Amino acid sequence: MYTKILVPLDGSELSQHIIPFVQLMAERFGCPVELVRVIDPVSPALADPVHDRYLDRVAEGFAD
Repeated sequence: MYTKILVPLDGSELSQHIIPFVQLMAERFGCPVELVRVIDPVSPALADPVHDRYLDRVAEGFAD
């Protein structure tokens, strides 16, 4: 029926509470789970091309 369960997480403690339920669903349906960290979009104000700070590089810093 399902081939994958995608779970968006925002890093909050509240979002972590879904994980046990997702584990049960994954076992029931026999499918893998992918956890995705969701972040707010990077503001253009954070970019500074003069100092080699482009939006893609600023956004990479949030992924750590």
